[in-house]
Amino acid sequence: MTTNHIRILSVATLPLLAFCAVAPTAALARLAIIDTHVDIGIAGPAAGPAWGFHIHDGDWDEEYAPSAAFFFVNPAHATLAQPPGAQWSFIGQSVGAPIYVLPQGQNANLPFLGLAADEVPANTFDSYFNADPRVNATGRWIGFTVTAVSGPGEFSIWQTDGFGNPRVWVSTFEGGLTTADTVFIQQGAHAHFNWGFTTPGTYEVTLVASGFIGGVQQFSDPATFTFSTSNPIPEPAAFAALAGIAALGLAATRRRRVATTA
Repeated sequence: MTTNHIRILSVATLPLLAFCAVAPTAALARLAIIDTHVDIGIAGPAAGPAWGFHIHDGDWDEEYAPSAAFFFVNPAHATLAQPPGAQWSFIGQSVGAPIYVLPQGQNANLPFLGLAADEVPANTFDSYFNADPRVNATGRWIGFTVTAVSGPGEFSIWQTDGFGNPRVWVSTFEGGLTTADTVFIQQGAHAHFNWGFTTPGTYEVTLVASGFIGGVQQFSDPATFTFSTSNPIPEPAAFAALAGIAALGLAATRRRRVATTA
């Protein structure tokens, strides 16, 4: 995969670092996930509500706390036109207007983002018949419910079937968020989706996981994940400046992402 696999410092810290031998840890910017196979997952529950929400990068086998990284929805590669037809109205944009989508099929220039329950210990959750018409099957189901979204536009999650029709899981545009804005994943599995945004900017998406244990529905603590549909990655000139600073002896740790600010 060809990309700038470098951890850099927030551009705002560079003048200060020119006079410092060591950069304080607090000066490091948030990690931007730009182009890899990555999942939002849970690893528990271990005990109580601490279900271990995390971001798991499958390409490099790295994990991050939700607050430590954000997903870069690069408008140069993620921009599509709102399709015609009433079945697409859930996205919340006018026909032909731009939308910004992380697709359910892999694009080498975008995060390939899924939801995962494959780190949950076997037989943690009860098996039951899920009557949700989008599921309508028996399994050890874990629900990922979107409970809040902040951002400049509408947010949605859907899958497209083999005939090109959407199965809508989440939409802030159609009636606001309710308990129906839940994506169901079977324990031990993971799946990929289309993640849609209607307006450039930064979005905060809060998830709560749930499942049945001993016949009682259990809920995780909420976790908030950040998406940016505006370009946060420094231009090539900024990379050149960073290379010059590194040559002066300031640490530039090799990583497989670009650290910047959302």
